[in-house]
Amino acid sequence: MSKLDTSIENMTREELIAEISMLKENCLNFREAFDSMSDILIRVDNELEGKLPKFQEQDWVQLLPKNMSN
Repeated sequence: MSKLDTSIENMTREELIAEISMLKENCLNFREAFDSMSDILIRVDNELEGKLPKFQEQDWVQLLPKNMSN
């Protein structure tokens, strides 16, 4: 939970909506960073012309939090 309130039972509807919105935004930011890393790794792999093991998406999926790998 964020610093809004540590007890979900004491949160107002507006606070809960704000918390959910913030969590969704954080997930989107994480996804954007992951996509950027993927693009960079693919470009580097292409530039090295296979001198390194090929980038496999399933290798990176293991690094994602469980709720983002689906």
